[in-house]
Formats: sequence, C-alpha cells, structure tokens
Amino acid sequence: MGLVVLGAGLVFGGCASEPAAPAASPAQEAKPMEPHEKAAASATNEDAFLRAGRQFLVVRVSPGNLLSPQINVDRSGKPGDEALRGWMGSGAVNLTAKEREVSGLVGSSPLRLRVSREAGALRAEGLVAGQMTDLRLDEDRMDVQVGSCGFVLTRTARMGHEYEGMASCGAAAMPAQVRLPAELLRWRDADLSAALGLMLVGLGGGR
Repeated sequence: MGLVVLGAGLVFGGCASEPAAPAASPAQEAKPMEPHEKAAASATNEDAFLRAGRQFLVVRVSPGNLLSPQINVDRSGKPGDEALRGWMGSGAVNLTAKEREVSGLVGSSPLRLRVSREAGALRAEGLVAGQMTDLRLDEDRMDVQVGSCGFVLTRTARMGHEYEGMASCGAAAMPAQVRLPAELLRWRDADLSAALGLMLVGLGGGR
C-alpha cells in the first residue's frame, strides 16, 4: 500500500511539496481476483474452460489428448472407431467411440451416449459416469443436464465458442461459463460428446 501523508504540505528549501494524493476509498481499491477469474484469464486458445459458481476446470486440448490435473485421456484409432483411454479423478477411462455412439467405463461406472445431429445441433443422450445426461450444442446455445445439474448457456463471443448463463444443481443456481477451443470442435461428434461429458462430470456437474 502506498504511504499517504495527511495535513499541510511539507516545506523544504522554501518550496512547498506536491499536495498529497487523496486516499483511495475502499470502493476504488482493486478487488482481488477470484481463483476462477484468474484461471479464466490465464486459459489459452488451446484450453477448454468450464465454470459453475466458484468451481472451475481448465483442460488442455490437442488432436489426441485431454490434459489437466483432473483428466488425462488419450484419443487413438481410426475415424469412426476411436478409443479414448486414460483416467479421470481416481478412476480409469476406457471408451470406444463409433460413428454415432460412445460406450465404456469411467472407473466402475458406465458411459453410454447416443449421438445425433438435429437441425445442425449436436445432441448426445445417455449416461456419463453413471449420470443421466442430455446435451445439446449449437452455434448459439449449450443446454446440458448431467445428473442433478442443468446448464443453460448462450454464446457470447462471436469470434470464439464461449457460452455463459446459469447452472442449477437442485435448488442452488449459480453463474456458469463454458469456453471451447477450436481443436475440440474439430473432434468427431462421438468423441466430442464424450469429452464434454467427462469435463462436465469432472467439474462437478454430476453431483
């Protein structure tokens, strides 16, 4: 904090010093950034960023990998018959992604999603880590139900895929945000659906 001098100006060598700057009011002081705000500001164009209230998740996305302290999943195989393997939390991830479905295990819980396109929107329905899931994503909106939590988000950044809105888990409602990197949107629909499902459950969406 800067030193503030109160009272008359000091005189040295017959010349008055510059008047002291007025003290900043509490409202003018910079508000410390919340952890999720710092994470959002530091996320790069290669990162997926998800937030619900003060919970957040940052995941680095490459053509063959999702990587964060919470999720590490590799993507391999030929188009239409990919494998997604790695871990999330304390459980192993072992998934097979076909053209319009993805299935397997996250830990000991099943993941089974039916994937389709409806008027250009991506739709995925089924289970993610044992949680009932219904996901719809298009250029303007992202609507998701994962377990007891729902996300209703609207796209805000026209030059990028960033969606903001609200998440509700039971009676609790909180601000929510999802930012998707271009690389993730290049993944095939089944792989993309599985990745989004894993990240939302990793965020805490399956509570």
